[in-house]
Amino acid sequence: MSMNKKDSFTTNEVMKVVVIFCTTFLGSIVKAVRTAQSESIKKDIQTKLLNKNGKIRIVNISDIKKGDIVLVEVGDIIPSDGEVVEGLAYVDESAITGESVPVIKEPSEDFNSVICGTRVVSDWLKIKITTTYKKH
Repeated sequence: MSMNKKDSFTTNEVMKVVVIFCTTFLGSIVKAVRTAQSESIKKDIQTKLLNKNGKIRIVNISDIKKGDIVLVEVGDIIPSDGEVVEGLAYVDESAITGESVPVIKEPSEDFNSVICGTRVVSDWLKIKITTTYKKH
């Protein structure tokens, strides 16, 4: 049985399909690895949780809940999105926003919002958590 030119795939077409398949497959692998690394990092990061009496307890960020108050000091990474309820500090948001100059944060309507993953570069803040880490 002979095949017509119309019925056969060209080498170029086959290569395109193979490249698309490999790219998609490799993309899935990279995504899975990054997700696993991210989950591992989140389990290792700790934060200072304040109880009702103001006592500090060190906990993993996966243990904080919406409404909790955390203390972040110079060099600490903000563990979750939140609102400043006390303190005044400069926060480096460059990893998120690209802005190279640290931003002042304080408990006012204009400057009280903080972003997970940013770093405190001066003083300290007490933050009320508004979003939490979710386990998938």
